[in-house]
Amino acid sequence: MKIAFWSEQEKAGTTFNMAAVACAAVMLYPISVAVLAGGYEDDDLENRFCYSEKTEGNRKPQMLAAEECEYFVATGLDFLLRQSDNEELTEQMIKQNMKQVVPERLYCLPGGKRQYAGWWDKEEVFGKMERIEQKLENYFDVVFIDCGCRRDDFTRRMLEQADICVLNMHQEEELIDHYYRSRIRLRGKVFFLVGNYFRESVYSRANLEKIYRLDEKILGAIPYNVHLQAAGLTGKTQGYVKSRLQQGCGLEFEQELTRSTRLIMQLAGVETENC
Repeated sequence: MKIAFWSEQEKAGTTFNMAAVACAAVMLYPISVAVLAGGYEDDDLENRFCYSEKTEGNRKPQMLAAEECEYFVATGLDFLLRQSDNEELTEQMIKQNMKQVVPERLYCLPGGKRQYAGWWDKEEVFGKMERIEQKLENYFDVVFIDCGCRRDDFTRRMLEQADICVLNMHQEEELIDHYYRSRIRLRGKVFFLVGNYFRESVYSRANLEKIYRLDEKILGAIPYNVHLQAAGLTGKTQGYVKSRLQQGCGLEFEQELTRSTRLIMQLAGVETENC
């Protein structure tokens, strides 16, 4: 089962939303989940689960060519990409190159570190990334792909292949209307997800359902949460989501995150709950 998170807009909270939903999914359902970024050098998703020190200006440290060569083949996506097409990507090999966020339940595939000079290199990389993603589908119940707002070939293929596409949007903009007018090429089911959601806004979830005559089961929301934002900066997204859902305080954030996660999982055909 492949679920792609994507937005036509920048800063729609796509990575934030997907990380929160993935964490909630393993809390609410007895499933195994893999999360990966749709961009080769994108480490935003990885950083929400696994904190690492950053250099000044949030840039990757510069390395000499010899150091880089040794570094990028060591582990993670770079190691998996180095395997030739006729080498078997076993479950053990893939999981050893992922970061285990929740033991046996939630894994994150770190992004690549190597710099690619031209589009022809990236075309080959995208093809191999697709092969890795297909293997992940064999070894996990659900694969979440953070496509951000990218429009490259890998993103296009993921959107075309996804069983569910979660379209992330700003609350005040007309992404829903644009989707129905342009009919983006998608194979699977569509779920609309409002990020940084405020219930008091004129465009509340209930009003959006009325304006666009949407079934309430395909529209979700994740409210802005400063504490989760802070937790994500230190790689503690999963811990924060777990603590909020376990406490069951019934606040807007917990309610909307739980509702959105359940609806997405229902679209995915996941029905059996943990509790």
